[in-house]
Amino acid sequence: MNNVIKITVYTIRDQMRHKSFYVLLGLSILFILSIRACYDGGYTVNGKMVDNVTVAWHVSKIVFHLIAAGMFLMVSMLSMKIFSRDHEDGSVVLFLSRSVFRWQYVLGRVTGTWTLCLVFMFILHLTIFLTVWAKTGTFISGYLTASLVCSINLLLCQTPISMTGSLLPCSRHGNAQPPWACRSFLRCRE
Repeated sequence: MNNVIKITVYTIRDQMRHKSFYVLLGLSILFILSIRACYDGGYTVNGKMVDNVTVAWHVSKIVFHLIAAGMFLMVSMLSMKIFSRDHEDGSVVLFLSRSVFRWQYVLGRVTGTWTLCLVFMFILHLTIFLTVWAKTGTFISGYLTASLVCSINLLLCQTPISMTGSLLPCSRHGNAQPPWACRSFLRCRE
């Protein structure tokens, strides 16, 4: 299990070294903070004034789902080429040259990508939660719990995409075998 944790930490560090990760996180937080003006009172629906708590509840639900949809897109993009990129740049050789089982390598890479996206999504959901709390003084119960439950959906979305990417043919040698069946994929312990 120690190998899985090491590969997970490496995956998180590998993904976080890209500047686009921080740009995307910053733009997402700015988007969330830009909608805080929606929480002010003064809305009229069917001739009746709507209090700011009701408005904040509906706006935060919409933003919650927008964040979740954006995270599904992000986890899909990150996990599509995680194994094929390792194979192309030769980093799979570094992983499997040690006493690492293939299942540990795959589990570590999938867990690392999922953990990174989980933290990213939780930061965005926490931002919207704190914004609603600061603007209205209302504590929306279950909001952060729903964010953690939503992370299970991220895992269920990411796993088939990662596995599909790992089944793609080995393009380096021109044969139609998955990367781990290619001779250059190192003979490691089964």
